[in-house]
Amino acid sequence: MSVDSVAIRAVELGEVAQPLRSRAAADHQLVVDHIDRYGEPSAQRLFTRAFVAQVQRLADLGHLNLGCATWERR
Repeated sequence: MSVDSVAIRAVELGEVAQPLRSRAAADHQLVVDHIDRYGEPSAQRLFTRAFVAQVQRLADLGHLNLGCATWERR
């Protein structure tokens, strides 16, 4: 795999990841569902480790569905 193809794949991932990250900021259940289906390491790569940790902490507190989105921009 050439350096150019790696760069192109990184750009393509960014184009896919950004809308998912925006949706996950508003609906943390997307992160939980991604972890259930693909595993925590995949979720950490897609959404960032800090965001996944925050969502998991909120889920453990029982506050996941209360609309608490620390990184959501309005």
